[in-house]
Amino acid sequence: MRPARLELAALLALQLGLGSPYLHTVPRFYMDEAWEASLGHSLAYEAALRHGIIEGWGGMHVHFVQNQVVLPFLCAAAYKLFGFGIVESRMTSLLVSLLAVAGIHGVMRRWFDRRAALWITLATIVNPWFFEISRRVRPEIYYLALSFAALAAWLGATESRSRAKAAAAGVLAGLSALSHPTGVVLMAALVVTAWRRPFPKRLAAWTLAAFVAMILPYVAYVLWATRDPNVSFLAQMRAGHGVLRSDPSAVVRGEFHRWGHFFQWPYGAPLAATFATAWLIACWRGGRDRAIALGIAFFAACMPLTTVNTTSRYLIAIMPLFIALSVRMLLEPRDASGAARSRFPARFRHAAAGIYVLACAGAIGLMFQRLHDADVRRLFDRVAAVTGPRATVFGSMMFWMGGERYRYGPYPLDEHWNVPADAVRRHRFDYAVRSAWSFDTSAGIAAPPARMPDFRPENAIDEVCHQYGRRIAEFRDPHYGPIEIYKLDWGGQMQP
Repeated sequence: MRPARLELAALLALQLGLGSPYLHTVPRFYMDEAWEASLGHSLAYEAALRHGIIEGWGGMHVHFVQNQVVLPFLCAAAYKLFGFGIVESRMTSLLVSLLAVAGIHGVMRRWFDRRAALWITLATIVNPWFFEISRRVRPEIYYLALSFAALAAWLGATESRSRAKAAAAGVLAGLSALSHPTGVVLMAALVVTAWRRPFPKRLAAWTLAAFVAMILPYVAYVLWATRDPNVSFLAQMRAGHGVLRSDPSAVVRGEFHRWGHFFQWPYGAPLAATFATAWLIACWRGGRDRAIALGIAFFAACMPLTTVNTTSRYLIAIMPLFIALSVRMLLEPRDASGAARSRFPARFRHAAAGIYVLACAGAIGLMFQRLHDADVRRLFDRVAAVTGPRATVFGSMMFWMGGERYRYGPYPLDEHWNVPADAVRRHRFDYAVRSAWSFDTSAGIAAPPARMPDFRPENAIDEVCHQYGRRIAEFRDPHYGPIEIYKLDWGGQMQP
């Protein structure tokens, strides 16, 4: 076996070995994962692409038409083969992460050399963000993997003049675009990094044709699904508000928040400084490094124009590019004879590499240490012990993952992320589950609140419990915080 293939095999084994332990608990499960899993569940067991959690929001409960269909199909296949659950859902993401590792290694090997590709891929595998998205039921690992695999196929096609590889690049790029809207942005950014002259127009034609062929079935599906008057493509794509906001200061604040959380400011200041320095050096150096820096800048500029929220997760897509520039900055360049030509003092390079390794190992180690017992299924069992399997339950969308322990929801939600009170009353749920955390985020490794807060008027679940509920049970989970269960009486207002 060739050395490059041996290195790739070792990297894949490392990724699988690092990603498998405590897969059901690390990182902490939260609402988004149940949200994504429900699409695959509907496909597997109802043969319909629809949301089983919510009711409303552009008719997602009838037909889901956002360009986020790759995860549901792969999860549905896993559920049909292995059954439905958290481990099965997350294992699908972990397997997709192997494609990401192979794609990143293939791209870097063609851009630079075997030595650089090895270190860049290894530094990506041990990065805490990559570790987390490889274990989440979320689309980030899907469009990252498919985009870099598409670029690797394209670079291979330009080397060998292979039309088959060019077509494969188009197929993978199409799948990336169908993984999430950010997949489209990432593919465009990677095109910026890979652009060169002379441009191989014939190969590009094969890639474009394959890309269009992958997209057309989705377009046909959307046209068919939106014939239903209850289904609106625009409403589903808005995700609560429009992409472009009228207040420029709000956009700037949102981007500061996005980047600050991505670097875990202020604790991530050394990493932020390393990435920023590597980016500036790449701009000065020119060549492939400058192209990568321009791709990063393009992606960052598109974020406020193409996303409907300021989550930092979307920036994970360009993390391998930042790591590539950082490794390039720290690796000793070599001349034609193979002799090293020092750019930075050895102490600086070793210190920077050591800080990165310690930061990554510390973050991943803390996740394992604090969350290895964070089994959300224990939470579902405690709720089911009170409600029984036939009762209808209203609560955070995360509780849908409880499966057949009880009958969850649906959770009424309009396109502005409001919860219509009339829609909640219409379902006349038997029980409501109130939590201190909303579970809209996983809260990282933070400890949950020690006690339940007062009723929050802006929280629909709190309002239902306050107006129609009688508290019949309460407990505190060490990883998910205080939980209260209310018996609901829709005949009149009841106080807890």
